[in-house]
Amino acid sequence: MGKGFFDRNADVANASDYVLASTFGNRAIPKDGGSLNTLRHFVKRKPVENAWHLDLHTKDVYQLIIPRADGGKGVDKPFLTD
Repeated sequence: MGKGFFDRNADVANASDYVLASTFGNRAIPKDGGSLNTLRHFVKRKPVENAWHLDLHTKDVYQLIIPRADGGKGVDKPFLTD
């Protein structure tokens, strides 16, 4: 049986030392879906400081914030801008 998308996401995350995800999320917070799934796998084994999010709305790159189950928030300022 073949691997599904979420299995593939885990493989990508496990093979990566750094990650840049681009989604139509909200600034530093990626949109829910496959990219966020990959990022959740990534931060289980690497520091969140090695992950960034390119918000396709603003075209800014932010240090990644993974939404917490308790609704907590973190710093949300651009890492790189034009």
